[in-house]
Amino acid sequence: MFMGLLKPTRLRWRVLISLLLLFAAWFFIPRHADMENFDPSRMGQIESDMWRHYYEKKYPSLGVDLFLASHSQYGFSPWDSTRMAWYAAKAAKLSQPTQPRTQAFAVAIPPLIRYYEIIQHSTDSVWKPEEIAPLELEWWVMRREKATWQEYGEAITTLTAMTYQVPAESVRPACMLRAEMMHYRDERRNGLMTEADWQHITTHLGRSWQMLKQAVTKSEIEPAMLTKP
Repeated sequence: MFMGLLKPTRLRWRVLISLLLLFAAWFFIPRHADMENFDPSRMGQIESDMWRHYYEKKYPSLGVDLFLASHSQYGFSPWDSTRMAWYAAKAAKLSQPTQPRTQAFAVAIPPLIRYYEIIQHSTDSVWKPEEIAPLELEWWVMRREKATWQEYGEAITTLTAMTYQVPAESVRPACMLRAEMMHYRDERRNGLMTEADWQHITTHLGRSWQMLKQAVTKSEIEPAMLTKP
């Protein structure tokens, strides 16, 4: 009688272990990500949510947004997406308080380097994490220093051009539109943002991502055409 009870128990354990192994494989096994394979409209919505959660200091929600962008849009593994979300949210939180520029770089650069190390490993990017991380933080700090949206828009352009290894002029329109939407939000701070304003930002961010996708795709096609006999 007891042997008959043991067989179903062993079977259940085998099924459970198999499911756990499948989950571990899905979650942890690295994948080759594609930073150009994103849905512009969806990315516009995700980024709009990121901004909203950041300014409302809802950091767990910001982490979820970052995970969605990395996993569902770029194709990073769940494990890499989780780590990227953690490091990006940590850098954002550390750099938010009012503090000297040197202190902001001292505390926020390390997690940003880890963030870009994950990207580099999964995308075979040629840039160095320690070189691109400061470019990311630069426009964050410029915004806090009350630079104009055109000024930090140029900083975003420099970062994006290095990220995708394309000429700055090809991505400048997309980056400038993104910066303009940041300025739009800033003009309505202190509780003046409405749902209609957030929808306006979401729509224009979607346009920005569409322009970016067209720019980086075109930059890949043109060199290939030049190599044809």
